[in-house]
Amino acid sequence: MVASLRANSSFPRQQRTEASQAQMRKRTLVVIICSALVTAVVHAQDKPLWEPPRIGVPSIAETAQPNHVQDLVSKITIGSFNVLLEDTPLEQVGTHFSATIGRSGDAGESLAWVCLHGQDRIGQWVLWIESGEIHGPMTGGFLLMRRTANNRLDSRCKPAGNGRISLPIPLSLGMSRAQVVAALGPPISPSGSHLFYYHHHVVRLSPKAGSAAEPFDLSNSLYIRLNSSNKVDAFQVWRTTTS
Repeated sequence: MVASLRANSSFPRQQRTEASQAQMRKRTLVVIICSALVTAVVHAQDKPLWEPPRIGVPSIAETAQPNHVQDLVSKITIGSFNVLLEDTPLEQVGTHFSATIGRSGDAGESLAWVCLHGQDRIGQWVLWIESGEIHGPMTGGFLLMRRTANNRLDSRCKPAGNGRISLPIPLSLGMSRAQVVAALGPPISPSGSHLFYYHHHVVRLSPKAGSAAEPFDLSNSLYIRLNSSNKVDAFQVWRTTTS
């Protein structure tokens, strides 16, 4: 009887031990998962810059009404080399800078780019000249981003030499939010870490030589990202003309 009681009394102790072991296994699993996530993040941060990153755009861009009367950015000049959006072939950009053309995505999500890097009076920058599926072989936009000390570059990202970047609007890396608004006017997204500007107008073009002119929609968007100091650390431009 005593032996039976003793045996029965060991059940709660055994259950507690099993529960403790289960908790330990759960904690170990959580530690392993967290370690894997941290490792993945570190590897992502440690990856050399090659593909153009998405700087994050406001959701308002999907339904935004034009807020800029004049065309925003139709070209970018690197040194003495002009890149006319929708007119300069991306291959010509690659040839000029002896750069490899990168490619990713399929069909409507396909993207091609040339990666360049350089330096201004404030610091280093990285520039991606881009072409989406809708642009065919032509350039359609670009992304200019301040390069930090942690940003390693892929060997396919070529130096732009002493090329100074010039735009048809008064915008550059390092400008404050107040300076941007003073130069370009109020943005569609007045708060947060992004400023968004959008231009649209109808142009009449002849699809073929000798054919009658038809209406086309020209859209020009400008996404500006601000850092924690409220200074411009990246901006992206897209220009498209569609029927």
